[in-house]
Amino acid sequence: MKRAGFRFGIFERLSAVFVAVTLLPLLVIGALAHGYIKHREEKNADEKLELISARLTGQVDGWTRLNLDVQRTVSRMPAMRSPGSAPGAAALGVLVAAEPWISNAHVLDLSGNDLVRSDGKQPQSFADRRYFTEVLSGAPYGSEVIFSRTLHKPALSLAVPLLDDAQKTVAVLAVASDLDSISRSVENLRFGETGYAFLMQGDGTLIASPRVHIREELPDFSHHPAYLAYKAGQPNPISYIDNGRAIIAHVAKTEAGWVNVVQEDYDESRAAVKQADRLILLMLLPAMALALIAAFLLSRNFTTPIRSLTTVADQISLGELEHNIVQVGRRDEIGDLARAIERLAKSMKLAMARLQKR
Repeated sequence: MKRAGFRFGIFERLSAVFVAVTLLPLLVIGALAHGYIKHREEKNADEKLELISARLTGQVDGWTRLNLDVQRTVSRMPAMRSPGSAPGAAALGVLVAAEPWISNAHVLDLSGNDLVRSDGKQPQSFADRRYFTEVLSGAPYGSEVIFSRTLHKPALSLAVPLLDDAQKTVAVLAVASDLDSISRSVENLRFGETGYAFLMQGDGTLIASPRVHIREELPDFSHHPAYLAYKAGQPNPISYIDNGRAIIAHVAKTEAGWVNVVQEDYDESRAAVKQADRLILLMLLPAMALALIAAFLLSRNFTTPIRSLTTVADQISLGELEHNIVQVGRRDEIGDLARAIERLAKSMKLAMARLQKR
């Protein structure tokens, strides 16, 4: 006897149609909601990094400008016309006394040698220092962060030109400042569970970080993924892998040419997106379950009476003409079919009765 295989009948077809009709709109709505929420939350997360970066960059730039303003004011003092004189030395002393973050001030001749120092130490040559060469090359000011052996921590050297009446550079005024206020701003900047910032010079040497304690020399961060992405011109936000963790960061350049990196773990940055996805899923699952139940019930409402009528028709074809067809009361196509089968059964009964009388 041949075994009946799977048949994609009316019930299966109706079920498939009802499921498609009910689920597809829900899936489309869920996909659209996911896309909108993902775009919005990612934009909010990126803007948060950008705002934090802008705030920190503004603090660094403001501190640098304050130092430069003080230094330029002193450079225009009449005493600086003769920096090696007693009035010039006194002006340096006033500069150091007025600004507590300045540890030393000195004037360099065009060869990079000390003309006068505020600390009274022996003259030295600074011809190879970047802040000196930047001023001699025509820059409005020069800057360089080095590890100070005197302060035992990173220190900033800023230099501005001393100009004569013809606005020609005749000497260079340089000051050494500690970076405590900047370091504290960077080290105290924490947000969320994983968010923090660090600051590098333009050459990639680390200036300040909450996770690296700088001792004896400035660490080389020129191979850090954020620095490499910045040098390659990658636009913000920057994504990379650091010590096996996915990171998203915003990188900005300060007025002094430093590189400010504000970063956060990717998972934390996109936590709102994942939470929204879970919420959408929690909303869709009950709706999808109800849609499946409705599809099943509706399809069965059509197929169950059809199967019943098919059974009745089979029995009539075998001569069993007495049936109570309950579907005759329906006011739809199934009711029409039921009434037609009922009439067929009555007609066959009449025909059989006539044949028996002959």
